[in-house]
Amino acid sequence: MSTPPPPAATPPLPVMASNPGQWEMGECTELQKASLKCIEENYTKRSNCNEHFERYRECKKKRHASIVAARRAGILD
Repeated sequence: MSTPPPPAATPPLPVMASNPGQWEMGECTELQKASLKCIEENYTKRSNCNEHFERYRECKKKRHASIVAARRAGILD
């Protein structure tokens, strides 16, 4: 038996690690690591990392919005 596909109005489920820790954010983890690496390499001039920070910040916002939408739709508890 095959299950029917989810309705189009269903928001995409947020991607999470199988055992997420406090700092793991699924799809944002790579951006987080890149930001931290940039800080390590440019610790005296953090402004060099602004692009990394902005991409990570936007990813976190989108992830949070998808979690909120999924909870409102009753998909997540």
